[in-house]
Amino acid sequence: MDERAVQIEVSEWLEQHANGSVYWSENPTEGFGRFNMNSDSGRPDLLCTGESNILIELNDGDDLAGIYDAMTQLHRYWQS
Repeated sequence: MDERAVQIEVSEWLEQHANGSVYWSENPTEGFGRFNMNSDSGRPDLLCTGESNILIELNDGDDLAGIYDAMTQLHRYWQS
C-alpha cells in the first residue's frame, strides 16, 4: 500500500463529499494543511473538520490485523 497516495485520494474525496477541510499529521502534500495535537500516543494520519470532526488512521486492510490496529490506535488518540 502506498500510504501517501491513499492519503491524497481520501483527502480529496473528503473535501469533495464531506464538505470539510482536511489536515495531515505529517508532511502534507500541496493543498492540505497540517495539524498538531498533544498526545503521548501519537497522532492519526488525517483530520477532517466541518460539521463533524473526523480522525482517520490509514492502515493496510489486506490483513485484518491492520484494520484492528487502526481502530485501537484511534481509541488511544481519543483517550489522550
